Amino acid sequence: MSSSSSIPHIECKCGLPLMTPTSWTRENPARRFGVCPDIYLENKQYKYHLYEMHLLLNPSQKEELENEVRSQEELAVLQVEFADMEGQIRQLMEELKKSQKNVFFWKSIVIVFGVVASFIVVMN
Repeated sequence: MSSSSSIPHIECKCGLPLMTPTSWTRENPARRFGVCPDIYLENKQYKYHLYEMHLLLNPSQKEELENEVRSQEELAVLQVEFADMEGQIRQLMEELKKSQKNVFFWKSIVIVFGVVASFIVVMN
């Protein structure tokens, strides 16, 4: 008889069939327990606990996993900083366009005054 057939089908209060994962902690190795599938899949605490158990079972990979997590955190920070810089660049580009319009306006004024001054000199 297989081990899965010896486990009775039990439903959670939510109506879903209970999942029966296996504990791999030092205190309860290979012990099966019932858990609601919603909580089992979505609970961040459980995911964190699984990660910690993995580190206990594979201490040689701890540094590698920590480096990967650190890299992902650094990447998230850089993505936020990049988005901020994109916003700053857009703002600076708008200011540059306004400045270019102002320069064009003042160049036009200088040219007009130059033409008028030349005309006045020629007329005198």
